[in-house]
Amino acid sequence: MAEETPSTPSFDWEDLGQRVQAEIKGKFLSRCSPEEISLVTTHLMPLVKFTPKTMWASTNKLFTTRLSEKCPQMQMLQCGVVCFVFGMKKAIKSKKIEDYIKNNPNSLEKFQIGDNPCVPLPNGLTPKRTGGNRKCAEAPTSGGTDDANGDGGEGEERRVKSRTGGKRKAAEAPTKGGADDADGDGDGRRVKSKTGVIRYNLSHGNANLNSPRNEVKDRAADLDSPNTEAKDPDAGLDSRETDLSNRESALESREATLKDREFVLNSRETELKANEAGLEDRETKLSDRASAFEDREAKLRDRETTLNGRDATLKDHESVLDSVEAELQDREAGLDDRQTELDDRQTELDDRQTELENRVTALDNGETEMGDREASFSARKAALDGSEIELKDREADLSHRKAVLDSSETELEKRQIELEQRETDLGKRENEINDREPASRDRKSQVDNGCKQERTEGRSSSQAQADRLFNQTGSVNYRQSHSDAILSANAARVLFDIAVGNVQDTACRDDLMEQYKVVVDDLFKAINLCFRISLQMDRK
Repeated sequence: MAEETPSTPSFDWEDLGQRVQAEIKGKFLSRCSPEEISLVTTHLMPLVKFTPKTMWASTNKLFTTRLSEKCPQMQMLQCGVVCFVFGMKKAIKSKKIEDYIKNNPNSLEKFQIGDNPCVPLPNGLTPKRTGGNRKCAEAPTSGGTDDANGDGGEGEERRVKSRTGGKRKAAEAPTKGGADDADGDGDGRRVKSKTGVIRYNLSHGNANLNSPRNEVKDRAADLDSPNTEAKDPDAGLDSRETDLSNRESALESREATLKDREFVLNSRETELKANEAGLEDRETKLSDRASAFEDREAKLRDRETTLNGRDATLKDHESVLDSVEAELQDREAGLDDRQTELDDRQTELDDRQTELENRVTALDNGETEMGDREASFSARKAALDGSEIELKDREADLSHRKAVLDSSETELEKRQIELEQRETDLGKRENEINDREPASRDRKSQVDNGCKQERTEGRSSSQAQADRLFNQTGSVNYRQSHSDAILSANAARVLFDIAVGNVQDTACRDDLMEQYKVVVDDLFKAINLCFRISLQMDRK
């Protein structure tokens, strides 16, 4: 059967979607975490679109699209966005959202969702009717001439359409003419006229809604009076009652249509108010620019007056400069004559200066020779003083090194005594081990020949004891060698200091000392490293 959808007024659904997206970005995303913002922007924002058929929460793609399998948080974000867009009152009518809120009562609290939509939403399409119901609704319009008021539903429908059409034309006429006027005052008058037309249409639309209601009441009163002309009074009453109910449903649909148109007019009124405010701001800016231009023009006039005065002053100054220039030319001629006289005197003075310079040169040569001889004597004296100081320093250094050697020798003697004591202890331990070997051999002879593992362990333990004894003996011998190496190195250092002290060249002596220090330091580092290795062997 054929279906009918009620007509909807012209509406910018794309603009509605953009306004809703702006509200989501401004209010909803500010209460989300960065991860939730990414999910909403990626998966839910592209679904914020509206058509006349998707103006209910249960029919919109925000609700019907399944996204919960992409992320565990997606179901919570999807329900939150649907409730934010359509309001909690409308969204809770969906069984799915109602169950989710009951099972998760605190999940949507952080979004602070209100009962109303984030932006005013139109009602959208009303539920569809079948062909039979449409015929019942159209029946009274064909016989409207028999009604008590004298005009049928068809005439009423034409009147409503003519009224709404007149309203639409009256509201659209100033809008088309507003784009061609560039003057700010003209735009303001057009905005005010649009606002007045919209308010007039709203008031008359409400009055037009009341007239069909009064008509229904009158027809209901006629039903109460007896119908003497009809052969079957009950059948006539039933038919008229059906007629009135159909007309009432038609009027309700018209009322819904008028409400939608009223919403459109309200939105257009809001838009016109915004345009009016924008035009007022533009007018204010233009007036500010005009005042700024006037101030700028006054400043330019003042600058022009100042420049004219400066021009006259410069002309007077130029005439004064001309007179001064003539005077300067006369003075320049006099100066040229004096310059010639001075040049002659300068030549005479140059000759005398040359003679004096020759005499000064001779004196300087004699003075230079005397200075060289004096410097030579001073250098020899300084060298002798330096040698004396250096010898004193070397003597003090040798005394210090001797004291260090004495202390090192004392320490080495102590260490030698300690090593001898340790060697004695090791000899005692060796004797004990030797005494224990016969007893261990007798014990092994008594053990069963099948116990090979015990014999192997005994041999390994005796081998470890022998290795330990060897390591201890080698450590004692190395320590003695270490002490002897330190004494020999210190003695070589003393002999080298005495030999280097006889070198007269200071630079060569210092170079030899530096080289010897490097070699001796490397030698001591190697000796100390070997000594640390021997200590580690003792610990093992």
